[in-house]
Amino acid sequence: MSEKEFASYMFNIMQVQRVNALTKCVQLGKELNREIAMLTANERIADKDKIWLKYLNANAVQSLDAELQTMTEINKVVIPFVKYISSITDLLDKTILINRYSYGYPWDKIIEMTGKSERTLMRRHKKCLHEYMTLNNIK
Repeated sequence: MSEKEFASYMFNIMQVQRVNALTKCVQLGKELNREIAMLTANERIADKDKIWLKYLNANAVQSLDAELQTMTEINKVVIPFVKYISSITDLLDKTILINRYSYGYPWDKIIEMTGKSERTLMRRHKKCLHEYMTLNNIK
């Protein structure tokens, strides 16, 4: 795996997959709350509604468990990378990686923030990714 492929992979995990999994969890919770509120609007819940609530609850638990598994797998990749970023002592390197991967900023915004050329940022970025890949035996 090249540094470029790794960069694309990490950006996708940290910006897209994490957000999608969290969004899905929130949506599932909202749907369940809406259904429960609708069914419990009456003071007395009918037996068929009790069965429906149990069904909704079972589906919600199963769906949320699946999303939790997804988040767990994502975190297995994200946490070591975030720890690596935290360990970087060079301020420019740290700034590049935080702004690109944690905040998802486009390169032109990072160029503007740092005042460095695109070439310099790309070189430093590649060096950092290469170092991380070497430390973690990523090929």
